[in-house]
Amino acid sequence: MDVKLIDNKGDNTLANSLLKEIKSGAKVAIASAYFSLYAYDALSKVLDRVESFDFIYTKPTFAKEEKDLKRQYHLNNNSQSTDYPTFDGNQYEIQLSNRMMSPIIAKKLTEWIHEKARFKTITGDTKFPKQLLVQNQKHGDIHLQSEIDFTADGLGLTTSNRDASYPLITDADILVMQSMREFEQLWQDEKKAKDITNEVLEQVSLIYKENSPQWLYYVTLYNIFSNQLEELDANKIIKEGTNFKDSVIWNKLYPFQKDGVVGMIDKIEKYNGCILADSVGLGKTFSALAVIKYYELRNDRVLVIAPKKLRDNWTVYTQNDKRNILSDDRFNYDILNHTDLSREQGLSGEIRLDTLNWGNYDLIVIDES
Repeated sequence: MDVKLIDNKGDNTLANSLLKEIKSGAKVAIASAYFSLYAYDALSKVLDRVESFDFIYTKPTFAKEEKDLKRQYHLNNNSQSTDYPTFDGNQYEIQLSNRMMSPIIAKKLTEWIHEKARFKTITGDTKFPKQLLVQNQKHGDIHLQSEIDFTADGLGLTTSNRDASYPLITDADILVMQSMREFEQLWQDEKKAKDITNEVLEQVSLIYKENSPQWLYYVTLYNIFSNQLEELDANKIIKEGTNFKDSVIWNKLYPFQKDGVVGMIDKIEKYNGCILADSVGLGKTFSALAVIKYYELRNDRVLVIAPKKLRDNWTVYTQNDKRNILSDDRFNYDILNHTDLSREQGLSGEIRLDTLNWGNYDLIVIDES
């Protein structure tokens, strides 16, 4: 039995030692919190020749816990949380990730897992020490028990914040045999260890999988607005007692318009104003009418300011007109033209500008079409 202190400095790295000590036909068993494809790539020369490779995650992984969320969004397991581990780099592996070789390595890793590897995770409160065990066919078994993970920095391929040395024991046949027995006991206990090989394969496939422009667009939106999803809870924003959701205009909106209306009301309440800038044809007028109806149901006075050529588009919803499909909502807002803002007297429709009480409006809607 020989003991070698590894400090992952210079040539004295764990990767170099394993490349030297792991023999063809060996059985490898690892318990670690992380598995990195860069660690596999560095050792692929010897790992491709092993008989088997068993890996246990030392903390629950791919564990789907029920959370008390009113609205939850999920994008194909591509999560950065500890429940769904990443395989293509931690903060110490950025330089390796920047080489843009991850998809190639991931595809090679997938083939290797199908042939050689199995993955399990401990469940619940089960505790098991991190370790690396190599049982060669004849002799020269390897034993390592340390806080080192199966990552590029753990193998000494990149620098990290770890300064302490740790012992790598070679020719540890008896010790490895005993440790393998304990490892196997945990491996076979279905109450303490769950097979996640398929989940690992699925997650690794995301690294080399070609994604559609639509998927990339959704992911981009999610990463920009994910922290705001819980803010748009209609039950929290829409005040009770208004019967707003029973109105005709609300029930004529598409789901995306309803989300927009709730968002507008939220912004108005928080910041005293908002801008609706949807593209042409997405129903900005109806969205604005829904906001108007919400505030009218709160007995707020509303003024709409629109271009003169669009005045009739707004007026029709306040009149007893066959074209008014929202007549049951009984809209009662006032309408002025943009040009009326520069006038001090005269009439705008039936409104006298010289006696108009401008300060009596609670909500002003400006149509800038």
